[in-house]
Amino acid sequence: MLNEKKYRNIGLDDYWDNIFLISNTFIDFISSLEIEQPEEQKVELKIVRERMNSDFIANMLAARAELEAKEKERKDKNNGKG
Repeated sequence: MLNEKKYRNIGLDDYWDNIFLISNTFIDFISSLEIEQPEEQKVELKIVRERMNSDFIANMLAARAELEAKEKERKDKNNGKG
């Protein structure tokens, strides 16, 4: 900025005009921080009943079994068992 024409009359001390000491040490600064507690919010709880058809559950269980088998196979291969 000092090399630009419109800033020719600004000295180095002018750069410090917006700098303020907020703490003497970093530890004092950290110690001064506070956690702001959010305001309590009233939330209405509702129980929602979900229904899953048996085909969906069967497909999810089959997919889980397949993933577990692949994971076991991978672990066995890495341990030299496969």
